[in-house]
Amino acid sequence: MPRFYCNQPLEIGLRIALPEAVAHHVQVLRLREGEIINLFNGLGGEYNAVLTAVERRRAEVELKTFSPREAEPGHAIALAQALPEGAKMDWIVEKAVELARQPYNRWSRSVRWCASMPNAPRKRPRTGKA
Repeated sequence: MPRFYCNQPLEIGLRIALPEAVAHHVQVLRLREGEIINLFNGLGGEYNAVLTAVERRRAEVELKTFSPREAEPGHAIALAQALPEGAKMDWIVEKAVELARQPYNRWSRSVRWCASMPNAPRKRPRTGKA
């Protein structure tokens, strides 16, 4: 079931027009009248809503039920990123913070991870003879 952020006051029984960006997603997903979607506004929980009108640039829903379910992950996410060129690091930090909403820790040391392959052929040491 598709889940969308809707920055509006939500309550059971309310009929609302979806924001333009959400209506666009409804169009892209080819959802039709009568289908159920989930809406949340960041204040806790989510609402099941039925699409009552779907037009080219507009969609309306009726909010049916409320669920106190929180969809945030129950565990922390860690991102390890090699140092990129130029201003790409700023963009990576920005997106990492937006997606994870976790503090970003920058490592000042170089970290290397070497795993030996148990079945890899081993080179014989050189003896110095030609």
